[in-house]
Amino acid sequence: LIPCPFVYMGLGDHMDLSLCEPGHLYRDWIATYKDEQFRQSTWQMIAIADELNSGIACPDRQKNIAGQFWQSVEFEYRFFEEIVNLKPVEERNNTLSLRIQ
Repeated sequence: LIPCPFVYMGLGDHMDLSLCEPGHLYRDWIATYKDEQFRQSTWQMIAIADELNSGIACPDRQKNIAGQFWQSVEFEYRFFEEIVNLKPVEERNNTLSLRIQ
C-alpha cells in the first residue's frame, strides 16, 4: 500500500492546483495529494514500515522487501506515465519520465 501514496505525494509536488478551476473533476484529488496532512501520513507510514523492516534479522530479507517497495513504485510511475503519454509502456522503450524530486 505504501508505494501508492508515496507516488501520489510526488505527483502532488508537481501539480499546479491553481490551474484547476473550482468544481473541476480532479481538483479535490489534486488538493489531497498536495495537502500537508497527506504528506505527514505518508511519511509516517514509511517510518513504520522502515521500523518493521529493521526488526527483520536477515539482511537479505530486508533487501528483498526494499526491492519490492521500489518495484511497486516503478509500476505506479508506469501507470501514470502511460496516462500522460497516452501510449503503452512497451512502445516507449521502458523509460520513465515522471520523477519525484
